Amino acid sequence: MEVSEILSMDPSSECKIIFNFSEEWKHCYYQKKNESSSELDPDNLPLLDEEYHGDTGEPLYNSKDQEVFDPTQEIEYELYYELSATSTYSSKTFTGLLQKKINDLIESGDLSTESEEYEVMEALDLYANPDAIMELFDSVGCEDYECLEEKSDYDSLLWCTSSQLDEENISFSFE
Repeated sequence: MEVSEILSMDPSSECKIIFNFSEEWKHCYYQKKNESSSELDPDNLPLLDEEYHGDTGEPLYNSKDQEVFDPTQEIEYELYYELSATSTYSSKTFTGLLQKKINDLIESGDLSTESEEYEVMEALDLYANPDAIMELFDSVGCEDYECLEEKSDYDSLLWCTSSQLDEENISFSFE
């Protein structure tokens, strides 16, 4: 959303803020949760073979801090595996606070009315991470936000390992 669009919104209206976060993992091994996953005891699972270990990810650990897996299902592999999360919030003060912050940044010369979303995020010191939505609220001084809904691909994973986190992206939209 461009600065001009944000500044044209009604500052006194309740706003819905939609935050999208995604990560792309390279050389990713994983298992998804299934019906029996809730009954799994990591201390009773076999150790994950070394070939499936990665330098990063969200492994499943037993109490001895060893990576384990569910032997009842296949281990899947993707060269590039994207996981995303979406959070929806509402606020009665966010629009006015964001407009004030943007106007302050325009007055200081850090933004112009033609600035695009990525320039606004840079000016607000927002970078791709899962907590960027909280950083946005903090940067404009918004305290009355309420979470309406959260969805995450991570909720469907039992575990994942990867050679590296290749890319992270964030985006915001306002209604």
